[in-house]
Order: sequence, then C-alpha cells, then structure tokens
Amino acid sequence: MSALHVFDLDGTLHRRRTAAELLGEQAGCGDHVTGLEERLSTGGMDHITFAAVTQMLWGGRLTSEHSRAAFAAADWLEGVTEVLEDIRHRGEHAVVVTMGPDLFARYLEPWVDEVHATPYPAPPSSTPLDVSQAPHPEYKIEAVRSMQLRMGIAPEVTVAYGDGPSDLELWAADEVGISVAINPSAGVPKGVTDLTFEDCQDLRVPYQGVRERLAARAKPAHATAA
Repeated sequence: MSALHVFDLDGTLHRRRTAAELLGEQAGCGDHVTGLEERLSTGGMDHITFAAVTQMLWGGRLTSEHSRAAFAAADWLEGVTEVLEDIRHRGEHAVVVTMGPDLFARYLEPWVDEVHATPYPAPPSSTPLDVSQAPHPEYKIEAVRSMQLRMGIAPEVTVAYGDGPSDLELWAADEVGISVAINPSAGVPKGVTDLTFEDCQDLRVPYQGVRERLAARAKPAHATAA
C-alpha cells in the first residue's frame, strides 16, 4: 500500500531563518524581510501581501545564483535526504506544500514527486508578483486533495508534517490520516496532532514514528484483534 507524505518547508525541514529571509539576505534586504516575517507571524500581514512586498524588495536584485546559495545556507534537519530517498524506495510519494517562495522550494525537486509553493517571477525579474496566483488559506488542503486523486492515495495513509499555525487546517482536514508536528511553534496548541516532536534535529526520528503508524494501519483487522 502506497502513502503520501506532505511536508511543509520553513520550520519543518529547516530551522531558524525562513526561505524568504535566506533569499532576502542573499539579495541584501534580509533585515526588511525579517521584519515582514514578524508581521506575518503575528497576523499583521497576510501571505499574499507578504509575497507581493518581498518581490518588490528583491525583484531585479535576486539572481538564480542567490537562490541556490540561499538553499545551501539553510539549517536543514539531519536526515532529510535519507528520509525522502526511503519514501521513494518504498514506492510511496513525498511532496512539499508550502506558502514559501518557489524560488527556494524548487531545489527540493530531485528528492520529491512535486513541489507546491508561492510562484514568484523568475530571477532577476523585477516584474510584480501575480497575486492571482498566490496561495489562499485553503491552498494546502486543495493541493493534497488533488494529489490524492491523481495518485490514488487514501486519506488514512496521507501524512502531513508541519510546525506552525498555517498547518492547523491541513492537520484537521479529512484528507489527512496522520498529523505530525515537528518543532511546533508557540501558535500550535498542545495535543492538536497525532505525533509531536519537540527539539527535533533529525527528520528520521519523526519519520520512524510515522512508519510505525503506517505499519499498524497496514495490518489486517484480524491480526490487530488478535
């Protein structure tokens, strides 16, 4: 039986600075982006506005080389590539669904089936962000539902990994069978996910917990009863 593993990006696969902050740092506007991230995290700005303003800040300055450097500079959890490779080896599906910039997230494409992220103009373009293409609040659930239909994956074997308030709706959705909080932020209520891992530095630790849940669900009903 196959499974679908849905990974958030910022705070889940890498820590401390967000993808946007790392890109901003490369483009010379890191402090401004950090200020915007603070407003976003406190509800003073929505994701669409955040994306539009960050493109205004780094448009024309950010290059493809900067994007690659930002990706390389991220503080990745240990074991990320090992986990993604194991998922593929088992014939399962790993995807990244993030509100963050595709300029950063797309560098995970060699290890995952699909990347869904906020589409920015290709660097070094200074073209304004097309806000009609920016993700809306239900975006993560809709993306997962679409992939389940295309891949033939049932909700009970769909796993959602995240860390923050933007993951709450997906965790609670009928489309998700196993919810996993990795280094949850202060905005995540206690006990809201099936599995929670605090102070996690290695993705293989929560992944092992997920494997045990999936194995239990794969057992025949009579074996469970016995």
